[in-house]
Amino acid sequence: MGNVQRVEELLKRFQELFGEGQYIPAEELCAECPELREEVARRIREWEASRSPITSNSLTATYQPTISVEELGAVVESETLSIAHLYDNPKPHAEGGLGEVFIAEDRNLHRQVALKFIRQDRATDAETCLGFQVEAEVTGRLQHPGVVPVYGLGQTADQRPFYAMQFIDGITFEEKISEFHGTRAEETDAGERGLQLRELLRRFVSVCNTIAYANNRGIAHRDIKPANIMLGKFDETFVVDWGLALPIDRQHPEQRNEEPTLRPGHDEGQSGTSDRIVGTPAYMSPEQATAGGQITPASDVYSLGAMLYQLLTGQRPFSGGRPTELLERVKRGDRRLPREVQPEIPKPLEAICQTAMNLEPGARYATATELALDIERWLGDEPVSCYGETRIERVSRLLRRHRTWTASAVGAVVMVLIVVSVAAVLLGRSADREREAHEQALRLFARFAAKTVADDVRERWETLEAEAADPELRQLLVSNGGMSQDKKFQAWIEERSGRHSQLQGVTSWFLTDDQGTQLARSPLPQGRNTIGENFAYRTYFHGKEEDLQKEELPEDLKPLEDAHRSMVFKSKANQQLMVAFSVPVWSDDGDDSSYRRVLGVLAMTVELGNFQALLTDDDDEKIVVLIDSRPDWKEKHGLVLQHPHFLATSDPGNKKKETQEEFYLNVDLVSRLQNLRQLRWRQLNELGGRGVELLMRAGNLDTQDQNARDLNLVRSYMDPVGGKYGGAWLATAEPVLVGFDNLRHGGRDVKTDRGMTYPSSGKRVRDTGWVVVVQQR
Repeated sequence: MGNVQRVEELLKRFQELFGEGQYIPAEELCAECPELREEVARRIREWEASRSPITSNSLTATYQPTISVEELGAVVESETLSIAHLYDNPKPHAEGGLGEVFIAEDRNLHRQVALKFIRQDRATDAETCLGFQVEAEVTGRLQHPGVVPVYGLGQTADQRPFYAMQFIDGITFEEKISEFHGTRAEETDAGERGLQLRELLRRFVSVCNTIAYANNRGIAHRDIKPANIMLGKFDETFVVDWGLALPIDRQHPEQRNEEPTLRPGHDEGQSGTSDRIVGTPAYMSPEQATAGGQITPASDVYSLGAMLYQLLTGQRPFSGGRPTELLERVKRGDRRLPREVQPEIPKPLEAICQTAMNLEPGARYATATELALDIERWLGDEPVSCYGETRIERVSRLLRRHRTWTASAVGAVVMVLIVVSVAAVLLGRSADREREAHEQALRLFARFAAKTVADDVRERWETLEAEAADPELRQLLVSNGGMSQDKKFQAWIEERSGRHSQLQGVTSWFLTDDQGTQLARSPLPQGRNTIGENFAYRTYFHGKEEDLQKEELPEDLKPLEDAHRSMVFKSKANQQLMVAFSVPVWSDDGDDSSYRRVLGVLAMTVELGNFQALLTDDDDEKIVVLIDSRPDWKEKHGLVLQHPHFLATSDPGNKKKETQEEFYLNVDLVSRLQNLRQLRWRQLNELGGRGVELLMRAGNLDTQDQNARDLNLVRSYMDPVGGKYGGAWLATAEPVLVGFDNLRHGGRDVKTDRGMTYPSSGKRVRDTGWVVVVQQR
């Protein structure tokens, strides 16, 4: 493809995105072809200049307030008043995806105003015009110091609608952040930098309060970003461009101030949902980046967190690549931690940012107000809700807050300190060494425990893969048909399941064809016979995160192509937690992987909660717990899978109780474990095949990364089971990542959020989503 044709395609793509409300700069459009950036930027400028400007020398807008006759007495005879505003000499000022802004003079009040119009090329589009009216109404009805006042509605001689609002003489928040992180930042002393950061954070708090007000009124902004925040010259902070605002259902946290719900008069959509993906990808929440995703106040909280990320690091949380690729990275949370970008960022501020940007809406701040409060706590040198201070950090903070008292106390005891300083240093070093050695031992124990679970999972997957490679099974699947064939399938699976009866906790083996129809099962179920039923909607067949709707399966649904762990579910037969491990059965077409296909799926179900190798001698002082950080059958995170509480330890046989209880970690701890998984995954990505070798030898990556050390150690861990396990524990955590020593099917190197494959070295690794937590009193 020639450069000329490529430039035309990029310009067309820009215009399409522009029409959808997204302004993508040339730098992002040309991420894969930087040599075309200047030409594309020039063509964009020409296209923008060619669009019809507002040519009227005088525009009229009318404001019609409803005023009670009783309130005005005999002053007026009508129940309504009309006030006409004339605006002269409109001049272009700025433009976005759907609108363009002009500056004009109010002839009556002799002041500058901003006039916002629908873009000329969208002025005849009914949907755009309706959205524009909704935007004007929402902006006008959100009466808050952080929302620009609207003065009235009007239209041009050629029927182009516009509305008038206050003109803000200032700069955007994005410009202010760029200035803070600019080339002169290194020349600014630390004290001045600290003042500048606090000023930016105070502005950010104002934005949070404005968004909290809008959410309280039942409105989500959906396009929160630094470019949509205007800063006036006298400390004014405005959230602008409400063109993508969406009505949402108000929950309890948003109803506490008893503000009336705002429902635009032209809005006829379903609250909180949109079939189109609109907004700016770099700041979108995962649910907003998904068509039909449910939009809630948590979506705006995520965007605020993304803006805080840019404030702290000077970079967008996601950048580069095509918009579709960017959206996929947003859904996976594939970004660097703030302190990886700027190590000097205070840990509490990073924790606030991470909490706001959690992939799960329920794990974020419940409201923008709570996010603002945590920022204010940090500004006031108070502990924040989402960060556990170390003892040293707590003492340092208290000393900063009581400087006068501290100076007096230090002066009084200075002589005593001189006498005991040497002894204190020696004792302190000894205590620190002992504490660090103890914590390191606990980390190693957690890695060993994670490797124990990983070995158990690997044994099941490799057993299934070994049997799936059986030529007899392949031949049966290729020639599938007839009652005699069904008996052969049943005989095969009964013989193979019996051969591996030593595998602990296995409740059944089963086989489906490439369409999801069950061909055999061992043991055969009692009562309902499932042979011949179709289970293509199950996760163990298609390999996705959740079961699909049985009645609405996509036409292009295909069986999984790699080892898979299903979501955890509760057995209807015995009320125990179960999981299915499954692998594809590949055809045998030699070394040419391009001709290979999946013939069926072989799987086994396993009962959880009985990893005997995870038991300790004294579960009153040290215990091992297994946590599922992915969604279970209730779409909840943090389910406890393995705990001494589930085992009757007084029984010599260690038999399980009849019904396994359900316990969940709190959302903050689940978020912490998810962040640890993401960090380990990035480390493996960076190390490639060598990382798999380290994983298989040590159970996990033996890293000195401070971020990992901070994430996998909790000094005041509260056991979710409670009872005799109540009180504070010291806890360490490690994700269960499964490394495979061989590869049974070829292909290119693959890296996804669920697994990595390295055919060149015969290595691969899979993420189970489980995390081992070791607790010690």
